[in-house]
Amino acid sequence: MAEPPSPTASPSSADEPAGGSTRVVRIDDAADPRLDPFRDVRDRVLRGDSGLFMAESARVVRRLLRSGHRVRSVLVTPGGRAALADDLDARGGSLEVLEVPEGMEVAVAGARFHGGALALGERPRRPPSVEEVLARAGSAPPEGPRRIVLGEGITHADNIGSLFRSIACLGGHGAILDGACADPLLRQSIRFSMGRVFSTPWTSTDRLTDAIATVRRAGFVIAAAELSPRSRAPRELPRDRDVAILLGAEGAGLSPGSLAAADLVVEIPSPAPRDGDDPASLNVAVAAAILLYELGR
Repeated sequence: MAEPPSPTASPSSADEPAGGSTRVVRIDDAADPRLDPFRDVRDRVLRGDSGLFMAESARVVRRLLRSGHRVRSVLVTPGGRAALADDLDARGGSLEVLEVPEGMEVAVAGARFHGGALALGERPRRPPSVEEVLARAGSAPPEGPRRIVLGEGITHADNIGSLFRSIACLGGHGAILDGACADPLLRQSIRFSMGRVFSTPWTSTDRLTDAIATVRRAGFVIAAAELSPRSRAPRELPRDRDVAILLGAEGAGLSPGSLAAADLVVEIPSPAPRDGDDPASLNVAVAAAILLYELGR
């Protein structure tokens, strides 16, 4: 049974325990100021002074709650709350959980959010170093050679999200992106990654060629995916070595400097005919998935 409203609560809200130790604030008024952090939020606002990011859907929020990220607040419908009950309880009383009736989320967030759950997470105060990402990659299962992805100029958030999903699901251990890549903590990136961005070690750097040199010193073979006279078949990737797959934007490809820094270049063969002057090319996340699968065979 819900407890009576506290003296400081609005008449349309009440606190109640959610299973174990988490307390849920039930809010029935869409204008309640406690909902303001979730109101029509845009990524450009979150990336500003607030230092926050937004995760959407019960599955994605669950992965966020199970990660090491700090979570400031969670907004749920009754269905979302039920789906996340164990994970909300595991976070304990330090987590603010706001519950609104089914349908009210549209009035608050501007659209119906998937799975009845939104969460505001706090961005790390500083990005990890390349060395820290490699150390975390070395401690992540499965055992065996490490596989990471290096990204240059991948500007679409959906591609970045899908890239992280491929890394997590096909035996990859981490990602290092240059500053031109889309932010992995954009709402769309998080959604396309299915929350895998929270469990995959990653960082962003403005000096990708320096990062490549650091990765090579750590024992990795740098394998660039590019259409080039130097290109080899993916089957020639060294499966017994640590490998960093270097990927560029779908249009421009890799810069000459990054391509020159690679130890070898691989090209995924395609039976499709050329479209005029354009060879058949794959989505960058699909290419990463194929190469990671090839390395794991």
